[in-house]
Amino acid sequence: MSQDSYYLDPESVPQTIANLNYVQDDLLREIRRLAERFELLSFRGDDRVSTNATREFRRLALDPDDQSLTAAIDVLELAIKHQVGALSAALHQYESMEETNAVQPVEFQWPNGRVDHAGDGHGR
Repeated sequence: MSQDSYYLDPESVPQTIANLNYVQDDLLREIRRLAERFELLSFRGDDRVSTNATREFRRLALDPDDQSLTAAIDVLELAIKHQVGALSAALHQYESMEETNAVQPVEFQWPNGRVDHAGDGHGR
């Protein structure tokens, strides 16, 4: 396994997808809302330090062309979206393989007339 990969139990994939969706839909939305509140931020004072601080905090929070908090949220949302898509595809492939490899119930009749269902050994 490379350093950029990980192992995830196939049975836990649905919960992992749900957790990632929660992060994307709820937590990141709340962080974005808090970041957007920086637009309302204004330091007291008319001096250059206060004016520059206000402008710098807004830029760090909101500037889409910079490494701002909202730009980081956008990148994180996209990464989560791609990961959910990859996990969903892997889960679908796993479920298809499980279905294909599942032993189908078979009825077997012994020469003495006894019938086993799916080889359960309980003749009827």
